[in-house]
Amino acid sequence: MLQALFGNKNKDKRRHTRREKAFSADWTAAPEVPPTPVIGLDVSASGAGILSREVINPEEFILRLKLDERVIPTRVKVARRLPGTLQGAKAFRYGVEFVSISADDWDAVVRWSKGDSAAETGNKVKSDLEMV
Repeated sequence: MLQALFGNKNKDKRRHTRREKAFSADWTAAPEVPPTPVIGLDVSASGAGILSREVINPEEFILRLKLDERVIPTRVKVARRLPGTLQGAKAFRYGVEFVSISADDWDAVVRWSKGDSAAETGNKVKSDLEMV
């Protein structure tokens, strides 16, 4: 009865399909600062999960995702921060939300999160216009 009223807390409340597959990534506070590598854990149309050996202090930062052969620059904000360990050393898991991402890059993220390739695809509008 109570579960019916208050819902199942274990239910996945995500709005978008998430792909749980490791990928390379790096982050930086500003373009002129050298990037720091992180491990990408999962990605969806609204954000990503990453694992860092160091604390990421800014609440917003530049995150570059390397999906297949494509590098996707994004600006993200921290939604969740969880301390933990990786191979016996301190590590920090972050859930980040996209604040800024180009339309073409967002399309690639969506394709990749659904199990397809993030590689460039032809521009449908451009090819339609060329047919006219």
